[in-house]
Amino acid sequence: MGNIFLDIDNTLIRWEIASNNKEVPFVNGELVEAIYHYMVTNPKTKLFIWSGGGTEYAKKFAENVFINFQVVPKYITIPQEDDICIDDSEVVTKGVTMTPEQFIEKFQQCI
Repeated sequence: MGNIFLDIDNTLIRWEIASNNKEVPFVNGELVEAIYHYMVTNPKTKLFIWSGGGTEYAKKFAENVFINFQVVPKYITIPQEDDICIDDSEVVTKGVTMTPEQFIEKFQQCI
């Protein structure tokens, strides 16, 4: 397997409505756990974080969740055939695109 490209909004970070009617972000813990275990069983895998909101936006969320990752510009960085893109929307790429739920389901045996 190749590297993982991980989107932020509605993938790593989900949103819920608080009692004051404001959106509050929370981390998709199941996905983080699945990624962690996938990377333990595939130690050469690199984790790339990206977001349509830009690299600084992506870094702001990712640095609170992951230790070893690289932030890359979305739509400019091109994943290769054996890479996995975890995104809530379809990504045109050579790699395989999975929703967070698909990734968790496919690799839940690692957990």
